[in-house]
Amino acid sequence: GVGGFLRVQRPVNTSQCTYDARICVLFRAMPVSKAVMLFFLLLTERRVILLSQSPAILSDCAHALQSLLYPFQWQHIFIPLLIKKMLDYACAPMPFVIGMHISLLPELKKMPMEEVVLVDLDRGRLRYNEQDITHLPDEHFDAMVHAAEACLASKSGDDERDWAPLAAIFLDFFLCVFSSYGRFLDRGSGRGCGLDKMGFRRTHKKNISKF
Repeated sequence: GVGGFLRVQRPVNTSQCTYDARICVLFRAMPVSKAVMLFFLLLTERRVILLSQSPAILSDCAHALQSLLYPFQWQHIFIPLLIKKMLDYACAPMPFVIGMHISLLPELKKMPMEEVVLVDLDRGRLRYNEQDITHLPDEHFDAMVHAAEACLASKSGDDERDWAPLAAIFLDFFLCVFSSYGRFLDRGSGRGCGLDKMGFRRTHKKNISKF
């Protein structure tokens, strides 16, 4: 720094900062289809509980899930590793992402929880209410699963940079869904902006081929 000050400048190219390399832990713990399903459940702001014997896996997977939402951010309760004394947090009525040691599961089941998504990271299992995916965009889901499987099949090593194309699939999803958003805003009305919802929805199927 100069004169006792430290100058920090944001890099011009931020493309290398759009993912967390810890997504490798998530995709090693979960089958691709279940990892993608978990991503969509997170988008619908479910209550998600991650379970594992490993604190490191809990922390890595919680942060990996959060990073897949880029450029959006998780705005609710986020506790990668919940201690036993705070188990009541699992009864919170609002959306959350909470990681906890799997030994707490028997005690957790006795608590008056509302419906939650349970993720067993040690066994690669995902339990959720079927009604949570009633409005799941099947075309997007299938395209993302196939793209992720192809990406993982082409990986040649453990270099963290190899995981960037996998993270890009989730970013491409947001680009596919929202890139045309502005074209369907009606700014002509005197009551502020309106949205042509049907026109906006019709564009989604046309954009699926981009994956």
